[in-house]
Amino acid sequence: MTTDDSNPDPDSDSDPDPLATAQSILRDVQTAPTAVDVATLHEALEADDPSVRRSALSALRVVASRDPPLFRAEFAGDLEDVHSLCADPDVTVRTAGADLLTTIAADPVGDPPDGTLDPISALLADDSRLVERETLKGLQRIGSAAPDRVRPFADAVAPFLETDDPTIRKHAVVVLAQVASVDGSSVADVASTLFELFERGDGEGEGEGEPEIVTPATSDVRRSTDIRQRFESVDRDQLSRRRLVRRYSGHAICQLAVANPDAVTPMIESLSSLLADPDPDPDPQIRTVAAETVLALAESRPSAVVPYRRTLADRLEADDVERVRGRLAQVLSALGIDEPDAVGACVVDRTDALRPLLDHDDPPIRGAAANLLALAASAVADPTVEMETDTEMDVSATDIVSPVEDRLEALLKDDAAFVRAAASDALASGTRESGMGEPETGESGSRNREQGQE
Repeated sequence: MTTDDSNPDPDSDSDPDPLATAQSILRDVQTAPTAVDVATLHEALEADDPSVRRSALSALRVVASRDPPLFRAEFAGDLEDVHSLCADPDVTVRTAGADLLTTIAADPVGDPPDGTLDPISALLADDSRLVERETLKGLQRIGSAAPDRVRPFADAVAPFLETDDPTIRKHAVVVLAQVASVDGSSVADVASTLFELFERGDGEGEGEGEPEIVTPATSDVRRSTDIRQRFESVDRDQLSRRRLVRRYSGHAICQLAVANPDAVTPMIESLSSLLADPDPDPDPQIRTVAAETVLALAESRPSAVVPYRRTLADRLEADDVERVRGRLAQVLSALGIDEPDAVGACVVDRTDALRPLLDHDDPPIRGAAANLLALAASAVADPTVEMETDTEMDVSATDIVSPVEDRLEALLKDDAAFVRAAASDALASGTRESGMGEPETGESGSRNREQGQE
């Protein structure tokens, strides 16, 4: 006689379906993370079935993302189990572990529990690209909230710049740019690779239309340490991967130039070529970051930048983006500290481009424009200075200053002392030829000053 087992006794004991258990755990947490069954999740982390372990990790991620204080109160003690699961034989479990740990560490309000990111270096060395990709993506998420937390992983991330996986490379570039925002020198060892990516991008997105350019909320993004502010415009654009990689690489190089200018000085010729007529880079944000990087070098290594002053002056006159023109005015003004005659001689025929910058919202740019007008007026008033112009000019110091004399006089009351001093210099240079008295400002101006420093 054959026994029919197709309809077993419903009262008999049977193990629940592991997949159903996993789905139930995750569904319940997504619906009400504050009502999570702590005991069930603890048990699920040690389940035999990888789908249950993975779902338990995913459920914990929901809790960590939506209610970080609850996670720290109820599950911080489970980190040792989570760390063990980051070495799980199942690749999806390791991936979920990386996602959970980086979510915990990305909390912008509270500090993550000690040791949260201990397995990250091992995850970055995983033999699965899925795990590497998720780990780098998670580090990028952390860096957006707290870039100092990803700084310890710069050396482990750097090799991914050479990977043949464009998505992984993109995440690596972003993470290194975030690290550079708090420690520019940390990317010195990969400066050449980053600069290659800055120049050519990722090779992806060729032929795509120009993206909409969104202006950052603040003008002096080069000096910003707020990573979310610094990359706001980049994140909001619908960029091709190529352009995104170029921009983040450029930001990393710019921060390196501030922290370690000697590492970037050899790149000055290539940087100037991105700004050079007749074929400057078409992306305004690339031109902007190139100008900001040159500014960092002009302030610390001016002798390396002076030979390119004509190229920079040409771009100051020709660029259609005010932020680029403003940065280049700062560059030339910084060069004028050591080379006042040479800089004045090369901007004397570009004063029309300088005058609108006197009304710029950014004090360093207003000061730079006034200072360059002073240098130009002084240069034409000195018969020993040879003009660096394409055509012979018959212009006097008064001709340079008089069209904006009223505006310069208004700047004598500017809130920034260095702007007042630059305006005073410009007015004095413009009146010197005519024998008029110099303006009285109550403070001494000097062409050879540190621009933008009180």
